[in-house]
Amino acid sequence: MDELKKIAAEHNNFSYIPCVLHGDKNAFYQIGNIENIVMDNMQHKKEQIKLYVCGAPELVNSLKTKAFLSGISSKYIYADAFLPSK
Repeated sequence: MDELKKIAAEHNNFSYIPCVLHGDKNAFYQIGNIENIVMDNMQHKKEQIKLYVCGAPELVNSLKTKAFLSGISSKYIYADAFLPSK
């Protein structure tokens, strides 16, 4: 987290927005539906956005679809779905 904050502070073309589904108000992260938070933060300059998303397969697939339908080129959507170990 510290490294991501440092990168965001040093580069104005990088955003780090920590978010959780449930949590304490007044914390350092945004609370709410993660898909909505991501989409709300990608409203401008979509031709310049590169999206990196990882997590549960359902979340990853849903965000990839929503981002593409909102105007982000599929070649700039990078994803890694985390599958449970066997």
